[in-house]
Order: sequence, then structure tokens, then C-alpha cells
Amino acid sequence: MLARGAILPLFLAFAVLACPATASAAVQVTLYGESLCPYCRAWILEQASDLFDQGFSSYIEFRYVAWGNAHRSHDGPQCQHGAAECAGNDLINCAQALYPAQALWFPYVRCLARTGARAPVAGSDACAASSGLAASALIECARGDQARRLAAAAREATAALRPRHEGVPWVLVNGVALGDHAELVRSYVCAAVPAGAPRPAACFNPPTSAAARATPGLLRLAWRGVLGRWWAPAAW
Repeated sequence: MLARGAILPLFLAFAVLACPATASAAVQVTLYGESLCPYCRAWILEQASDLFDQGFSSYIEFRYVAWGNAHRSHDGPQCQHGAAECAGNDLINCAQALYPAQALWFPYVRCLARTGARAPVAGSDACAASSGLAASALIECARGDQARRLAAAAREATAALRPRHEGVPWVLVNGVALGDHAELVRSYVCAAVPAGAPRPAACFNPPTSAAARATPGLLRLAWRGVLGRWWAPAAW
């Protein structure tokens, strides 16, 4: 008999396998998140970086929809971690719009996540320089109309999620939400590679990392709950 906790991962695995491949046969991996969420930054630095470092970049099309738990007001977007997070979201969205190739924009976004700064704009120039992007173009985009259009598109994409996101990071593989199993994204990507296609060598390594054994604690469950949508301790 299957353990109760094993039912959801197996169901999601079958759902991912049932999703049709895209025309390019690339596995679609989408992160819905926000720039200053500690869990989003950790997911970028651990799970997303693992995909790129372990040879998955030619198998996936990765997209980061930077809106998360923000909401719209008459003054513009109101982000969960304040104006600095909104600015960081704009930089993430602008990087993808200006440099659509994930090999170009991902190192920049990873650098922003690694800085740990509460003000992503302050680290943007250095991250752009280390990633080979034009720092001035990113800042110009983030401070202009293009960023507002990109934020509106990110808000609409987040609102259209079914099921609705319960918190961030919220990760989809071929349109299927992983829920609290976002740490296992590599396994889901491996399962979603079309039958007969060669898989990255890392797919044949059993998931023995701490991430594979991780279970959400009470604090994370609170974060994903109703209060977590609109409140987070200042230290986060």
C-alpha cells in the first residue's frame, strides 16, 4: 500500500508524463515568484541552478514570472516585501524581455538572488557586468513604461493560474503545478523528457539530496496560507 504522502507526488508525475511535448520538445519550467522572497531566492540558487549546472539547459525552456503575492492598487503594484521587491521584479522581467535566451538572463537573475541585498537595484550593475548584459538598458527598462507593461502581464499570468498559487515559489512543469514538491523539479523534468529522447546523466542519479527529503515546516505552511499572502516578518 502506498504511503499517504506518496500519492500526490505520483499523481503529479503521471500528470507531467501525460502533458504533450511542445513543438521544440523542450520541457516547460515556469517559476512564479518574487525577487525578495527567501524561498524564491533559495529555489533559484539551488533547484534552478542545479538544472543549468547539470546539463538540463538544452532540455528546458525556463521562465520566471516575477509578481508573486503582489497586488494592484491605485498607486501601482504593492509588493509583499515593499518597493524594493517591486523594483527587483521589474529587473527580472526586463532581463527576460531584453535578453530572451535563458543562457543570457539566468546568470543575471541568479546573481541578484545570490547578493542577498534588500535592494536588488543596488546589485544590478555588478550582476549585469558579470553576466555580460547592459546594465543601463536593464535600469532604463525597469524605470520605464516597458516594466509597467511587463508587470501587468506577470500579474495577469499569475491570476490565470489554475489551480491558483498558494504561495511562492510556485513552479510548473509543462503546465502542471508541483505545489510543495518544487524542490523535486529535476525529477519532474526527467520524467517529462519525451520518450526515446536521451536524458541528462543527472536523471539517473537517485534524488538523495536534502531537497528530496525536505518537508514543509510549520513556518513554511504559514507562509503558504492566507496570512502568508499579505504578511511576512520584516527579516524575510
